[in-house]
Amino acid sequence: LLVAATLRAGGENGAAAVAGLLQGARSAGLLREMGVAPLEAAASGELAGNIRGRALDEAETRLLQAATGGYPLYVLEAARAFPEAESFPEAGFSPLLGRRMQRLSPQARHVAELAAAFGHDISLDLLSEAGDLETGELVDAIDELWGLGILLPAGSGYGFGHNLLRAAAYEGATPAKRWLLHRRLAQGLELLHAGNLDAVASTLAEQYTLGSSPERALPFHLRAGADAARVFANSAALKSYGQALGLISAQPAGRARDTAELSVRR
Repeated sequence: LLVAATLRAGGENGAAAVAGLLQGARSAGLLREMGVAPLEAAASGELAGNIRGRALDEAETRLLQAATGGYPLYVLEAARAFPEAESFPEAGFSPLLGRRMQRLSPQARHVAELAAAFGHDISLDLLSEAGDLETGELVDAIDELWGLGILLPAGSGYGFGHNLLRAAAYEGATPAKRWLLHRRLAQGLELLHAGNLDAVASTLAEQYTLGSSPERALPFHLRAGADAARVFANSAALKSYGQALGLISAQPAGRARDTAELSVRR
């Protein structure tokens, strides 16, 4: 008797009965395991093109691969989601991407949401500081996201393979969860860069603003503006000071607000 079955990577961790079955089969020498990697971009494009009855162009193939990760089930779902005569619209992938995010483990979804809230490549140190996860949980979550092609190594950290994935992860979080994500990221940055906050002042200002904490964001906008002005990065300085003025204008009218505005304008 030959039994053939498929299981997602890490799937046995969530089912004790499956884990026990596999452990027994391995011990008895009855199990042969074969890793099946996702399709490469060219193969994904070819599969989708066969379904749609026309070849995909390079841009469509890149978009398809980013949205599906090369998993044939997702490729077929995407290929059948739009009329054959149409190109792939980016917005049309939102339901598929949303379902991909929902299938993640809670820890992996949390890490994806943190990375999405940060907005660009994020370091492992910041994920660890802001994620509130045990080291083993964090590593497993990142490995899960990497295995699915959602987060990819980038420099000294990780980034999303496509902006569509980042948008899907961010939109999947509730407004209250986004508020918490931005607060945790800002606090994590402050802890990690306590000795040189000027280097991350602009990012801190952005995270505190998105975290509905303008009183914490304002001094970092001012620090970022002063730091940029010191090296004659005038466009960056103007941007930071302009954002500071926007926060000041929202304060109650009075001498304190006018004094702060005058200082920034000078």
